[in-house]
Amino acid sequence: MDFSGISVEKVNNLANDGKITKVLAEELIKKSAYWYEHPAGYPVNAPGHAKHIRSPEAYWSEILGESQSKWQSWRIDFGANVFEINRAVDRCQKQILDAIETAQEKDWLALEENLHIKVRQSVTNFDGHEYDLFPVNVENHMIFGSNSIYVTAFVRHLISESLDFSSIARLKCGKCGRTFLNRRQLNYHRRMMHRILL
Repeated sequence: MDFSGISVEKVNNLANDGKITKVLAEELIKKSAYWYEHPAGYPVNAPGHAKHIRSPEAYWSEILGESQSKWQSWRIDFGANVFEINRAVDRCQKQILDAIETAQEKDWLALEENLHIKVRQSVTNFDGHEYDLFPVNVENHMIFGSNSIYVTAFVRHLISESLDFSSIARLKCGKCGRTFLNRRQLNYHRRMMHRILL
């Protein structure tokens, strides 16, 4: 099995003892938070939601006058439900490392599906209890009133943070020499730029 491009070092840097950096938490929410019920009539990305993430540890550090650690537990509230960003990342990190070590995943799609499950298990209710598996709609959004987390975007950004692009085998166009990450991109380029019918 070949998870070409995944860097174990980068995966290890995603979380530290179940905690993540504010930068990563913000980027994940910028990519995956949506206004699900939007006047446009379709879900619209809501990167501004990243301003609403919070860390109880950072809050108490300020009150107690302690210096804050780089690694915190970050979450975002959606009414009575809380999306525990750090738990989602920590669980996904362990799933990726386990997949690499045991070769239990057959392909990228299987790994991605398992990561989706880990994200959906990282939502707590008003009592602080986790849902077994928070529901998603057909588009793979976890819906919280008029807001949502697009699970696919969350997982794909996390995977992109795990990749070492310098080690990925690239496909080269025989006409112009440009390189591409996959055959679909290469074929599209050949059709559009060189008018090659495939």
